[in-house]
Formats: sequence, structure tokens, C-alpha cells
Amino acid sequence: MAPCLLSRNLDVIKQAKGCEEWEQAMQQGIEALENNNTQEVVDLPKGNKTIGSKWVYKVKLKADDSMDKYKAHLASKGYN
Repeated sequence: MAPCLLSRNLDVIKQAKGCEEWEQAMQQGIEALENNNTQEVVDLPKGNKTIGSKWVYKVKLKADDSMDKYKAHLASKGYN
């Protein structure tokens, strides 16, 4: 199986969604948030806005620089 690489010049999320390894990494990222109780689904109070988020992707490497695993985590966007 050829590794799924992400291009910096194209829409990364579309590329990731087309790759089983990245989809599994995103699912594991969501499960980690749920298992660590770091998020809670609530109703948005009237007049409030949601904050943005984005997926951050990384290929983890072993000590010999061979591929270890795909890692994805959902990050909140910061605002000033």
C-alpha cells in the first residue's frame, strides 16, 4: 500500500478524506477528545458565535526515519 501524502498546495482536508489512513487518524483524534473529556456537546446560546477549528496532520516517524503512523488532531483557531 502506498502512503497517502498531503500536498501543501491543494485543499488538504479533501486529500485527507480520500485516504483511509488519514480518515482513521481523524477518527482516533475525535475518540481521544471524547475519552479525555476535553469536549462537550452543548447548545450554542443565542447571540453567541462558534469558534473555528481545523485539522492538523502529521506523519509520525520512527527513530530510523521510517513511517510509524498517521496522526491528526482537531485544533481550535485562535483569535486576537
